[in-house]
Amino acid sequence: MHRALETGDDSQLQEGEHELVNKCREWERAQFVGLESAQEIQLDIIDVLNSLGILDKIFGYADKVFFNAPTAYLVDYKFSAGLQEDAETNPAAQAYALGIFKVYLHIDTVEVYYLYPRRDEISHASYVRGDTEKIELRIRTTAARTNADEPDRNYDATNCLYCGNKVDCPVLHAMVLPIATRYAARKELQLPKEWDPALITDPGQMSKAMDVASVMGKWVDSVKHHALKLRQETGVEVPGYDLRSRAGRK
Repeated sequence: MHRALETGDDSQLQEGEHELVNKCREWERAQFVGLESAQEIQLDIIDVLNSLGILDKIFGYADKVFFNAPTAYLVDYKFSAGLQEDAETNPAAQAYALGIFKVYLHIDTVEVYYLYPRRDEISHASYVRGDTEKIELRIRTTAARTNADEPDRNYDATNCLYCGNKVDCPVLHAMVLPIATRYAARKELQLPKEWDPALITDPGQMSKAMDVASVMGKWVDSVKHHALKLRQETGVEVPGYDLRSRAGRK
């Protein structure tokens, strides 16, 4: 759907996706007719030192930016059914606004729009050039905490989906392993009843359970991958498990 909006080619869209894409197009035409625009532009945000002491560039790609100087309109398409952090406090939205201010010196205001066509919702926030110092401070603080020797890992479960530290993160393990043990009766492990999915009746709690379930699935895959890698690289057996190969028929 992003590709269709970028290129105008709808040939790869699946059933039901045409309507979502057209909602975005119709909204754009109503809001920004005749304005100059740029698509998938790289926005360099800040330079930071990573945990290895190497200079890294934090950057991102904006879906679409419309220009009507001194105002720019940043549009980001969100085709999932879930809502992200509101654009007014969303760190990615703020980072993109900062990138626009740094690249386009004639722009004094950035209007951010997060479009959720599946939900018929729009999250909007307005940033002015005077906000740049505060935004940059927030981004640099987040980067510093991430690159610290012992980073703060007390994040929301939905953020864990995009993290590369699933295998060795103690906070994530404490959150997801009790749920995994619910399905390990052969090991005689017990779990409090409130973790039993059959007992969840509140939609809000079920939403949180779905978030965790997604994280847990990715964590399980990551554990298996690294277990195999450990066995292959060291030659030492993982207690209780054997290394086996499987070949399919020709």
